[in-house]
Amino acid sequence: MRTLATMLAVLCLAAAGCGGGGPRMDTSSDQAVQDSLKAMTAGMTPLEKAEFSTACRVTTSLSARPRDGKAPPPSEAYKPLQGMNAEEIMAAARKTRDPLVRPERAPAPSR
Repeated sequence: MRTLATMLAVLCLAAAGCGGGGPRMDTSSDQAVQDSLKAMTAGMTPLEKAEFSTACRVTTSLSARPRDGKAPPPSEAYKPLQGMNAEEIMAAARKTRDPLVRPERAPAPSR
């Protein structure tokens, strides 16, 4: 019985770790950012890549602003995306683009 409980615990932990929705952004270095972007866009169509690129720009717009005439390195610019997968980045961009959307308000009925 104890072995069964241990096996179930291990399986639950493994399932929680594997269901992460694909590669995640790693901003530990400039190379890690480039590798993350490459891994996250590997299976995307050109249209999906363009949408993802726009989502990255929207969600990093403040951290990617030039300072003293110089653009920050990718590891700094992409810091807000640390640990996020492509789906989470797209969702964050939608929230950023639509700040006036209020989920508690129902849409007006069409006439």
